[in-house]
Amino acid sequence: MRKVGAVFQAVAFLVGLTMLSGFFYIRFQTFLAHDPIELIHKNSPSEKTVTTGVHITNFIEFNVIKNNFVLEGTVWFAFDPKVVSLDIIKKFNIAHGQILHRYDPVVQHDENLMLAQFDVRIQFTSSLMYRLFPIDDHRITLTIMNRYLPEGVIFSSSKSDITISPDIYVPGWKITDYQVNAGYQQIDLMRGKTQYGVKHETVQIILECDRIDPNIISNVLLTLILILFMSLLTYSSTEDSVLVVSVIIVALIGYRAVMQQSEPSHISYFMLSDYLYLITLTTTILALLGGIYSTAYKLTLYEKKLIIGAIYALFVGACILMTLIL
Repeated sequence: MRKVGAVFQAVAFLVGLTMLSGFFYIRFQTFLAHDPIELIHKNSPSEKTVTTGVHITNFIEFNVIKNNFVLEGTVWFAFDPKVVSLDIIKKFNIAHGQILHRYDPVVQHDENLMLAQFDVRIQFTSSLMYRLFPIDDHRITLTIMNRYLPEGVIFSSSKSDITISPDIYVPGWKITDYQVNAGYQQIDLMRGKTQYGVKHETVQIILECDRIDPNIISNVLLTLILILFMSLLTYSSTEDSVLVVSVIIVALIGYRAVMQQSEPSHISYFMLSDYLYLITLTTTILALLGGIYSTAYKLTLYEKKLIIGAIYALFVGACILMTLIL
């Protein structure tokens, strides 16, 4: 029985790898983030405003996998001391996080305004969606709140009030842009049949973070397509196809156990990496069945090449389609 030549196997592998690499390179260059942004309500216009700004100096920790961020920077407020006191301003806090350290404010006066600057170290989490891991980008949200402001006093902020140190370094990531929203969050409380609304004045800073380290997706793609390539070598080998592909399936299970160490562990839905694994497992099983079929029915060399081409086409097409769907 004639076996598929090494040249055809190599060409089929390289064509599949080139198509996948080209697609994921283009996809990797596109900003892709599905993180939900918490809704805040717009304030009614008011002359009693507290202008709020943030300067981000550095990220001590920027761990997207564990959803843990620690930054150092300055939070500042410009306000009329006749309308709101510095003691009230000091009571600002962080939603979904905590202020690890807050230095005494540096206070300056400018005509009728007071400027209070707080050097802070903040730890916080953000609502992250990992569906596209490991080619996911993210919108990291930092939310500053104050629920003690007097009635009618509102937070205001604009993009020009948010600054980021130009030499900030975040391994594997790049902050490409940011947005700011000012308003309030309302919490409805019930006491018996009576509903109470509590307003928290809020400034929401949204950092657009682009993944610039392609190592994870490169390792995933190369490993999976190599495993598929090895399973298809059964068409070029004199070894028993069932035995060889069974070993490949065991290798896939081992690969999955290793990958779980680098994936987010606190989620309960499928990510792109999970789908890529299942696609590889499915096509590997199809390679096993195709090997059994070709042996049992003594397929011609041309028919075997068709099977190999179809399996590669299925693998590449399914990977691309699943990425587009997610």
